[in-house]
Amino acid sequence: RLVAEAISARERLDASLFDLFCEKQMLSSFVAALLAPSVPSAAKVQMLQTMSMLLQNAQRETSFYYLISGGQLSQLCSGDFAFADDELTTWFVTFLKSVALRLNGESARLFVGPEGNLALFDRAAALTRHADPLVRASARTAVLSLMRLDDPHVCSAVVAAASRSLVPGVTRGLREAWSEATLAQRSGDSGALRKALEAEDDLVGFVGDVLDLNAAQVSETITRHFLAVGLRPLLAGLARRGPSPSGDGDAASDTVAFHATAACALSWGGHRSLVEPLARLLLQPSLPRGIVVEQPNIEAASSDGTSIGPLEEWTASFSSSSKGPRVAAREAEEQVANPFRAALLAPFGRERDNDSLVSLDSRGSGARALASWLLAVLRRAQGL
Repeated sequence: RLVAEAISARERLDASLFDLFCEKQMLSSFVAALLAPSVPSAAKVQMLQTMSMLLQNAQRETSFYYLISGGQLSQLCSGDFAFADDELTTWFVTFLKSVALRLNGESARLFVGPEGNLALFDRAAALTRHADPLVRASARTAVLSLMRLDDPHVCSAVVAAASRSLVPGVTRGLREAWSEATLAQRSGDSGALRKALEAEDDLVGFVGDVLDLNAAQVSETITRHFLAVGLRPLLAGLARRGPSPSGDGDAASDTVAFHATAACALSWGGHRSLVEPLARLLLQPSLPRGIVVEQPNIEAASSDGTSIGPLEEWTASFSSSSKGPRVAAREAEEQVANPFRAALLAPFGRERDNDSLVSLDSRGSGARALASWLLAVLRRAQGL
């Protein structure tokens, strides 16, 4: 650390010490040591501190480009780095954030691999759901900083990386939070329920931050993946059971399904790319048969973010840039009654007709109160 302080302090006025650091190829030595399992964790912490300090304080353009060129940092991000303890994890994510915050569109090109991969983004994305809130915050800062870059080559790599790692990971985290909330609701464990809802709120807020960047391709990926793999399984279960005013069915699952959908619509209501297909999925009288009948391959979709079936194709129809033969075929498919709409309206009883939706309030209890809240949120959504 003292060496790093000396190099940083003298780098602008007298480059001789930094030149010696380069001449001895110390950066390559640091990366090799960081990836070596036999090196003690304490030594790795010192090296990460040194590298972060150098990246944050490099004043000369030539010095900064030396640190990020050559592929050493990408090698570190893509290598088998062992998170031996919490302190090492904290300093590693601090290093990732230091790199991301210093990059612009031109310098970030040095981190894009020959196949268009962006290891820096993938590594930071993997830590956006870490148990430590400080690690999560630093990882998310790095991810959001990379997503703000406007270089076309870098943007293409970011979109691919987000589709591959970030979006499936966040969707998986939300599904886990909703599953834990359902179990807590069934068992009456208020502490576990509070923890699950806090996890949900944290992830929903992060997705909102990503959507606020207004990166069209990333927003579209979030919409298509989230609706098909995140919310649809919840809504499908609700539709199969058919909640009723008498309380039939799985009340815990119904409650979580209504709450999850309303919480997401409330947070992301200003983003038309997501809230419009969500509203149509819930309220449109009929849907293409494939959306209702076919089930997405959740495990495959969560692992690589690739195409996951009919619902993804249907949501793509709301983006003019995404239309193609398959989307057109989905739009022309046979329409069937929307079971999600029926499940949403079931708590209000059969005596209510379509026109009564405008007067629903949240004075009911259980599923009816949550369904009322969801409808009220959709009515107020700025994106509709």
